[in-house]
Amino acid sequence: MDYKFSQESFEKTSTDIAFVVVFAREGDQRATPVLRKADGGEILDKALNSQLSRTLKDQEFKGKEGEILFVNTLGKIGPKNIAVIGLGLQK
Repeated sequence: MDYKFSQESFEKTSTDIAFVVVFAREGDQRATPVLRKADGGEILDKALNSQLSRTLKDQEFKGKEGEILFVNTLGKIGPKNIAVIGLGLQK
């Protein structure tokens, strides 16, 4: 299996999976994490018509350290799947 780290636009990248990292929300561990522009999550979510953020909420994903959620993009963008990886509280 080959791995490639890239900052290419996801529209131009054909890959099996893209990774997005999120932090748990400070003060409210029950809240869904925010997809940030700096991490690429906000841009991916917009391209998927908010499918990513809706899935995080529906699956009660909290961004806890080590928590992972896989989301199929249904061919809407280059990557076939997105792995959202929780990093816990930002330090």
